[in-house]
Amino acid sequence: MPRPDLVIEKNETTSRTVTTKSENEPKNDLYNELLKLDDLKKRGIITEEEFQGQKKKLLESKTIR
Repeated sequence: MPRPDLVIEKNETTSRTVTTKSENEPKNDLYNELLKLDDLKKRGIITEEEFQGQKKKLLESKTIR
């Protein structure tokens, strides 16, 4: 027979894990978008100037608070 106190502890741990993932998502999203921009620049699809402009926009719009 399961002990209720063990179930509660497990639920609390799961909640903390989900919260941690949510907090990291904006950072990962910004990082991935910057990587995509860098790839476009390296392939010659966008110029250095376009890269710098888009990078600046991304950094300004996704400032981590």
